[in-house]
Amino acid sequence: MIRTVKRIEKFSRRRSSRLVKLPTKSGGNNHGSERNDPAQLKNRKILNSTRNILYKKLDCLVCQTDEAKAYFPNKIQEKTTIILNPISASIIDPYCGEKEKKIVTFCRLEPQKNLRMLIDAFEMLYEEYPDYELNIYGEGSERENLLNYIVSKGLVNVISIKPFCKDVHQKVMKATIFALPSNYEGLSNSMIEAMALGIPTVVTDCPCGGARMVIENNKNGIMVAVDDPKAMYEAFKKIIVSPKFAKELSNNGVKIRDKLNCKKIAKQWKKAIDG
Repeated sequence: MIRTVKRIEKFSRRRSSRLVKLPTKSGGNNHGSERNDPAQLKNRKILNSTRNILYKKLDCLVCQTDEAKAYFPNKIQEKTTIILNPISASIIDPYCGEKEKKIVTFCRLEPQKNLRMLIDAFEMLYEEYPDYELNIYGEGSERENLLNYIVSKGLVNVISIKPFCKDVHQKVMKATIFALPSNYEGLSNSMIEAMALGIPTVVTDCPCGGARMVIENNKNGIMVAVDDPKAMYEAFKKIIVSPKFAKELSNNGVKIRDKLNCKKIAKQWKKAIDG
């Protein structure tokens, strides 16, 4: 079981579709997993059609969200099961001490993540709360564009882009807020990890519904509309002005550790594979 849990943890961090051959008790051996928003291929007809042909040949397809499953034709949906990503068994304990005046995110620096929205939301917040700073951890193709955008806003002293690091959880655990402004996502690992660390979490309610699978709005996190920096700023302010509300989000958020426990998720995968 330990080896299985580690394999599931590694697999859950993959970002794109995967087709795999696995021996099963029922004799079938073709399984696949959709790791992102399948609708992103809808305008790429050849890739979309090819994927659907391959998925129809599978014994089982695993999706991360109900919305991702619903995208596919009925013949594919009939053999699809929903399995959420696990919380890593090695994640550090939640932080319960005094928070630092920081908003953080850790993710790939790619257009999908829409980090300009986060910068815009923070700019609004900074006008009222100049003692806060924004720390972005990650690497990717948008790094230089984002640095230039920060310079154009005159916010270089309060917004930093830091390289991704293995101890990123240690770096962010004392933050007041974790934010993720994605245009689309499967089930974001950084989001569920932030919740597990007890960081009040603000994310976009984006396709293909990953946030909706785990967040009860204003109970264990806050969801805002895609590409709406004002709504994200208002969510930040709501957390900052009410320590009681922030604590409720934190306490409820850490409960995700049980829901997405690695052993529970591994059992779901085993059931899907064995048929």
